Amino acid sequence: MTEKATHPSWITSFLAIVRYELLWNIRKKKLYGVVAIAFALATLELFLRVILSNVANQPLSADPNFAINTGTGIGSLGFFLFALVTVMNSISGEFESGTIVPLLTKPVSRTTVFLGKMFAAFVTLLGAFTVLLVYLALGGSAIYEAQNNLHLLPIVLLGSIVSTFVWVAIILAIGALS
Repeated sequence: MTEKATHPSWITSFLAIVRYELLWNIRKKKLYGVVAIAFALATLELFLRVILSNVANQPLSADPNFAINTGTGIGSLGFFLFALVTVMNSISGEFESGTIVPLLTKPVSRTTVFLGKMFAAFVTLLGAFTVLLVYLALGGSAIYEAQNNLHLLPIVLLGSIVSTFVWVAIILAIGALS
C-alpha cells in the first residue's frame, strides 16, 4: 500500500510565509528607527505652523482639513525609507545569507513565497501608516480644532501604501539586478 505525500494547501503555505516574514520584519531594529523618524517628521508637521505663528506673533488659524491635506506627514522621503527598510533584505538578503534555501526546498512555489513576502510588507506598512494617520488626526484636532472629512482617511491610507509600493517595486528590482 502506497501512501501519498500530503502537501499543505496553498493558503496554509502562504500564511506560514507571511507569519515568517512578519516576525522577521518585527525583529528589524531598522524598522523601529524608521518608525521613530516618521513620528518625528509627523510631529514636526504638526507643530511647524504653531512655531511659525508664534515667531510671527500671529494667531494660529483653524485648519479643518489638516488631517486630510497632510496625509501621513512623512513625505516622499518617508515613503522611500519605509519601503527600503521593509523589503531591502526580503529576497536578496536571504539569497546572500543562504536562509532562502530551506524555504525554497519546501513544497511551496516561488510565487507563493514572493506573494507572502509582499503581503507581509503590506501588513507592516498598513500598521505603521495607520498609527501615523491616527496620530496626525488626533494631533490636528487638538491643535487646529475639529477636523472635517475624516471619512477620507482610509483613502489617504491606501494612497500612502500604494505610493510606498512604487518604491518597494523599485527596490526589489534593484536588489534582483544587483
